[in-house]
Amino acid sequence: MKISIVTTCLNSQGTIKETIRSVLDQKGDFEVEYIITDAGSTDGTIDIIKSFGSKIKLVDAKGTNQSEGINMGIKLATGDILAFINADDVYEPCAFQKVQQAFAGDPNTLWVTGQCRIIHKDGHEISKFITRYKNFLLKRFSYFLLLSEDFVSQPATFWRKELMEEFGGFDTKENLVMDYEFSLRIGHKYKPKIINSYLSSFRRIRTSKSNKFFRKQFRDDMRVSMYYCRKYKYYLPRLLKLVNYYKIILIYSVIIK
Repeated sequence: MKISIVTTCLNSQGTIKETIRSVLDQKGDFEVEYIITDAGSTDGTIDIIKSFGSKIKLVDAKGTNQSEGINMGIKLATGDILAFINADDVYEPCAFQKVQQAFAGDPNTLWVTGQCRIIHKDGHEISKFITRYKNFLLKRFSYFLLLSEDFVSQPATFWRKELMEEFGGFDTKENLVMDYEFSLRIGHKYKPKIINSYLSSFRRIRTSKSNKFFRKQFRDDMRVSMYYCRKYKYYLPRLLKLVNYYKIILIYSVIIK
């Protein structure tokens, strides 16, 4: 089994080396293909990537947004299993082995998702209450719940290549919630296999998109949820999503200061 990982980056010299190491240091019964698309870095990002030589396929993606960069990498991927990780997030040791076992154990499984920690820029874990809450929802996965709240962690999610061929890539009009939109797009037809262990860590940095634009992100989050609620005629999740929107805005307003 080959696992293809895509990372998009732009001026990520402070974190990308750790991200790369978390991919390349994975050991198990699989082959790893690593593709990085760079949107035009002007710092030391490119030099860091090139220092790993042929272990990484570096793609010039200057002028693309993140969704376009991810799709560009996915089109070049030759693996059976696909995933993307941001240039400031990391995989846990043995994550790929757990993913490989999950897919190998059930050929009908088309996507898997697991637990994800939240870490500070220096690597220590933060916001544990949010992680515990998301883990609680994850164990009780349903499309109804997913419409109500986004608890699927993008860095801990992997797909079979044929699933992405069926549904296409990420919506290039979405630059903040492309992963949630994709989960809603595929989740109505296919339920994921849940891996009840930590596969990754999401790094919260003050200058990251998810921090700087969190209000827009959660408005976009609600917008795509409402679209799929209307499409599949779910009514109660609309109210729950609205309640959860104000709840998460309040939480982020407190923790991002």
